[in-house]
Amino acid sequence: MMADLQHNTQSQKEKEKSTVKKVLRYVVIVFAALAVLLGVLFLIDKLMEKEKFDFRQKAEGVYFFPADYNANPADDPAYMAKDRSIWFSDDKGVGAPLEPAVASTDTVQALMYKYFTSLMEGDAKTHSTLLSKAYNEKYVVQDKFTPQKVHDIRISFNQSGNSDNGYHWYYRVSYKIYENNGTYRADIGSETARVMSFEIVYEDNCYKINSIGYITAKTDGDN
Repeated sequence: MMADLQHNTQSQKEKEKSTVKKVLRYVVIVFAALAVLLGVLFLIDKLMEKEKFDFRQKAEGVYFFPADYNANPADDPAYMAKDRSIWFSDDKGVGAPLEPAVASTDTVQALMYKYFTSLMEGDAKTHSTLLSKAYNEKYVVQDKFTPQKVHDIRISFNQSGNSDNGYHWYYRVSYKIYENNGTYRADIGSETARVMSFEIVYEDNCYKINSIGYITAKTDGDN
């Protein structure tokens, strides 16, 4: 009798162990399947994700100067002799160089002054704060670049209008980079200007750059 009881107890324990093993096996299979599914979904998401545009994609046949992050453009007499003023023309066609005091105002002029000053100073941190959320989604934001020897800067009002996403302002912008090293823009060579369209929006209580596009010969004759 005692032997039968011991035998039944042993059989019950073996059945319980077998059940536990089966449950653990199923749990492992389920987790493995979930891991595979998540991996597949991640790959699909990456494949469907639009590639961000990067102005540092190097143009063919263009020479770029060596990048020196310790260089001070003010030490270069040839660059300092160039017109480094930030010329701005408003919607009435009135143009004048932007003065440092404009930086403390809540205007598009302040945005453009800070934008070009950040380029001249190689200040990538300040530069990134001038870009909208939509810009960050569409473009690669440079986290590091040398002080840029920008000059012949021309900014002029083009048009403005309302949309579902708010009010937008558009400006024609042109500038050159003396001894361009490609750390900020590699789509143009040194001393080459290409007219661009800057889209401006009002976001988080300040003006920000929403997009930057090219104005080509197809639209208005500029290259």
